[in-house]
Amino acid sequence: HSLHMRITQKSMRRFLKLESAVMCFWLTVRLLQDVLLYRNVHIMRVSGYFIVFPLLVTTLCGLYAALGLGRGESYTIPKAMYLLLIPDAVLVVLMLTNELHHFVFRVLPGEPENLYFHPNTGIVMILLYGTLLIVLRMLIIYRRTKSTGKKRVLKAMPLAVGLMMPLVVLPYFMKGFAAGQEIIELTAKLYFLEAMSWESCILLGLVPVNTQYGMVFAQSTVGMQLVDEQGQQMISSRYARELSASQFAQLKDSGMLSDQAGHETHLYPLKNGYLVYNQDLSQIYAAISELNRTAAELGAEGELLREELRTRSEEASVCAQNQIYDRLTNEVGAYLSMMTDLLHQAHRESKAVTLRKLCLLGTFVKRRCNLRLIEQEKGMIDMEELRLSLEDMIVCMNMMGIQAELRWEPIEHYSTEYAIYIFDRLGETLKKYGFDIERLQIKTNARSDIYIYIYIKQTISAIFVHN
Repeated sequence: HSLHMRITQKSMRRFLKLESAVMCFWLTVRLLQDVLLYRNVHIMRVSGYFIVFPLLVTTLCGLYAALGLGRGESYTIPKAMYLLLIPDAVLVVLMLTNELHHFVFRVLPGEPENLYFHPNTGIVMILLYGTLLIVLRMLIIYRRTKSTGKKRVLKAMPLAVGLMMPLVVLPYFMKGFAAGQEIIELTAKLYFLEAMSWESCILLGLVPVNTQYGMVFAQSTVGMQLVDEQGQQMISSRYARELSASQFAQLKDSGMLSDQAGHETHLYPLKNGYLVYNQDLSQIYAAISELNRTAAELGAEGELLREELRTRSEEASVCAQNQIYDRLTNEVGAYLSMMTDLLHQAHRESKAVTLRKLCLLGTFVKRRCNLRLIEQEKGMIDMEELRLSLEDMIVCMNMMGIQAELRWEPIEHYSTEYAIYIFDRLGETLKKYGFDIERLQIKTNARSDIYIYIYIKQTISAIFVHN
């Protein structure tokens, strides 16, 4: 019961309980020897070999228990450590079968069967192996608890107590394990020293235990309390709130109670009782509420900002469009004036001729503006767009009776302004020579040069537009 209540680590508690069970087993054997078996020398001698269990199994269990120090509840000792069971089992078997080989305790020649156990090699191996397990156990405990703050002399006390166990056995070893008058029996001494070794570790803080609950609860700043299965308070901190019977029943059903102010009460089941602790989340809830309010304000401000940006974007777009339209008007203004003059002079010639002239100038203005808009959209003018614009002008001139022709060979990419310049030269030709042109030819060559040939009254003129 003491081990179960005090030792916190599950693996350590399990192996210490097993160690206690082995001790109880040997005490039971000793009781039977003293009460029932003392008249039979053979049975007393054979049953005495069971002392190997407290010598080896308890020390191995102690080593396994030390491995759980500072580990979590789900910790299991490494599988490699179970290899220590092999030498342990071999030595136990050698002890129990000593009557067959006398490797552990020898028999003197001609000596009748008695209760003298003369040491042999086997018992030396058993004592050395048990001592090694004790030393390993203490080294593991010291390694995992370096910062206890205790003096080195005090910290050495558990190891000193552990090493006293083989020293206690030494006088019996020298006398053939034949006990005379003794105040405390050998195994009782060993059990006492084993218990003292663990208790000294606990007193020095090398092994954590469940003690001093009162101090923990008294110093705690958390509202917590231990209650029994009926909800009766056993111990509590100063900040713990009292529980009514109805509240305790609700806690057992749901595990948690809360109110609108942000105070929560939680219940955690323990053996034969419950841990009830409080959480004050009111400040967190207030902070969340403030964050939500701030987020709403920021959302409203963000919506206003988005609307302002959208308005500014639209204004910028309108301004950009107006700038483009103004630029186009300035660039084709002369041709628009020519179209206006043609309309004013329409009475001087037939409507069909005027319409064809307007169509030709309108096609030029349309294609000229289209090239500029393509530049604004793509940042460049494809040569294909330039070819299509020239072809459109050729078609329109042929409709007016001008023999126009385009001989287009693939050329390298012109710069944007140079493409506009080529089209403007065609426009200047129309503006300069009016509609007296009889024939027009546009030609490109492999060197990316472009020529414009015009025929007026059987006279040829060449306009060379070079790159």
